[in-house]
This record gives sequence, C-alpha cells and structure tokens, in this order.
Amino acid sequence: MALLEVRGLKKNFTGKNETLHAVKGIDFTIEEGECLGLVGESGCGKSTTANMTARLLKESEGDIFFLGKRINGGKRLCAAGKEMQMVFQNPADSFNPHYSVLECVMQGARYYKLYSKSELKERAMEWIKYVGLKESYLEKKIGELSGGECQRTAIARALICNPALIICDEATSALDVSVQAQVVELIRKLKEEKKVSFLFITHDLALTSSVCDRIAVMYSGRIVEMGETKAILQHPMHPYTQLLLSCVLPAVGDDEYRVPECSSFRGAGDGCDFYEFCPKICTQCKDRVPDLQEREGRMTACFQRGDPDE
Repeated sequence: MALLEVRGLKKNFTGKNETLHAVKGIDFTIEEGECLGLVGESGCGKSTTANMTARLLKESEGDIFFLGKRINGGKRLCAAGKEMQMVFQNPADSFNPHYSVLECVMQGARYYKLYSKSELKERAMEWIKYVGLKESYLEKKIGELSGGECQRTAIARALICNPALIICDEATSALDVSVQAQVVELIRKLKEEKKVSFLFITHDLALTSSVCDRIAVMYSGRIVEMGETKAILQHPMHPYTQLLLSCVLPAVGDDEYRVPECSSFRGAGDGCDFYEFCPKICTQCKDRVPDLQEREGRMTACFQRGDPDE
C-alpha cells in the first residue's frame, strides 16, 4: 500500500464570466522513503495540487488516501495532521518574525501536544542542529535570518512532528544556487536516514535529478508524463516534456521551439491541451484527451510514441 495515493483529483475556480480548470483529474502515488517531483511551469496546477493534498484547499472532485485512510471528502476542510507537513516557497511568511528560531520550531509540536515542556525544547534543539543551524541561532529572530536559514528552520519545524510525508512547494526557488544545493542535500539525507517521503514541487526539471526518485510532469492541469527521473531526463517521451527539457539542457538538432505558457483558462475542452503548440500533432489530438498510459516503463499521455528523434 502506498503512503499517499491521489485519485482523479480536480479543482475548478469559478468566477463571474469563466471557470478556471486548475487541476483536471490527476492520479499519483508516493511510497515510503520516496521523493516524487511534480514539475511544470507557473500556472500548470502543481501548487494547487500541493495545497489540496495538504488539506489547505478543498478539491472539486477526487480522493486522497494517506497512511491507508481517506483524508478528504468531508463537508469541512480538515488538516491532514502531524504526519503530513508542508514547507513553503517563502517560509518567512509562515512565521511570526518576532519569534526566535527555537520558538518557531517548537510551534507545530506544541499544537499537537507531542512532548512535555522540557522534552519539547530538547527535541527542537536536536532538529535545529540536524538541519545545519548552530546553537547560536536558537535565540535569533526569524526576521534576522537569510533565506536559506529560514528554510532550514521551516524544515526543522516540520521534522519535529515526525512526519511521514513533507510537501515542499517550490521550497528552493527563492534561494541562490549554492543554498539550493545545501537544502537538496538535506532532503536527500532525510530520505536516507529518516525514511521521510517528499512531494517536491518545482518548475526546475534539472533540479529534480538531484533529489527525486520519480517525476510527474504537469501541463495545463494534467499529468502528461510520469516515471523514473533518470529515464525521463535522458529519454523524454511527451512532446511537452521534450520542449521543457530543451530549455535547461543542450539542444539537439536544428529545430528550436518555444515552450508555451499553460492555458488552463480555456476550459476542460474536448482535445489535448497541448494541441495548439505540439510539433507532433495527429488527427486524434484535436478531439480527444489522451489517457495516461504505460509505455516503456513509464506513464505518458500522448497518442504518438513521443521518441525525441521522430
């Protein structure tokens, strides 16, 4: 049984004149000790997916199973609990800037009443040290920290709750490259030593090679390709994944394509969302949405084989 299983997850935002289909029915799983990278450009629905999974946003349709239990479906939006924690892109916004690092790390565990007062402080100090912050940081105010230090504090606050899953929503995008590498190394350490699972939300495909076991590529509210990280980075099948990779890896051949922006506002539609931009369209693409099907050891939503040299 998977640690996390998402089935048919959808989210619609309705305004006065139009409906935004932000997430259009996606499925994925995460196993114990695994890191799944949810990759795509801004507007593809990955952060909306993260917020629904963490129970910060109510879904329109779909099921979310965590630790063998369905955690959604009620009339009220309820938190997933201490076993699922979230680290945000701008962690400073989730802290009181006047609180010390020690106070901030103790917050979550204090809410769940996990430890006695003396044990809580001891555990907080252990996790602060584990994420790479020195003892001198204990009484520093959050407002005095750098971006990387603040992100480490956010991870320590999540870890003190002993979570089975941590959702990182663009947790490294606001950091410079050297600090990114440090945070990624910390995530790898947590996977190996503590068997913590991760849902790693990012727009940076290259970054996933350092930390993710598998990748799910999103475009316009749908997962278009999913499989082992190495296989997708070395041999992308879906045309959108190929174009996305061409922006970060050396180009092969003479053809150059612009990666189109996601366009969820056009509605659910009858055909493939990538139809207008795809260099490999066929007659079926305009009228039908391709299902996510297994092909050569991965899942791909495309009517074509999707080989890079076709």
